[in-house]
Amino acid sequence: MNRHPLRHPISAGLVLIAAAMAACSAAPSTDGRPTPPDGRGSTTPASSSSSSPTVGLPAGFPVLPGAVRDQLQATDEPAVIARWSSDQVGPVVYDFYLGALPEAGYQTTGIFPGGAVAVILFETPPGESWELALTQDDGGTRIEVRLAQP
Repeated sequence: MNRHPLRHPISAGLVLIAAAMAACSAAPSTDGRPTPPDGRGSTTPASSSSSSPTVGLPAGFPVLPGAVRDQLQATDEPAVIARWSSDQVGPVVYDFYLGALPEAGYQTTGIFPGGAVAVILFETPPGESWELALTQDDGGTRIEVRLAQP
């Protein structure tokens, strides 16, 4: 099995379809999302309430070394928890998270390597479903943590 993402065109197409479906089912955007300055997130617990879609990363969430935290905007989907940019290529980032998530206590529930996009589904220790979307862009990778869509 090829563990390197972002190389198989059929997987990429399936991932893009899944991402599009998830984007279409997202709740309306709201303002006021916290963006912790330390790049590791806050300890704000996740909420399933539709009146408070803002979720923060738990302390100790694995962050790719050298990744730069991107500021979330009010126009971002509410399902987006955090975003980073890295100059590392997709397979390096993907392999890092395949090992780092379980080591940090996050159970991997699905892996979807792809051509330009790869997704890793995982559960937080309280049992919430989240996803890590890795998107190849101008010589690097965008890393996005999101609430998994049903």
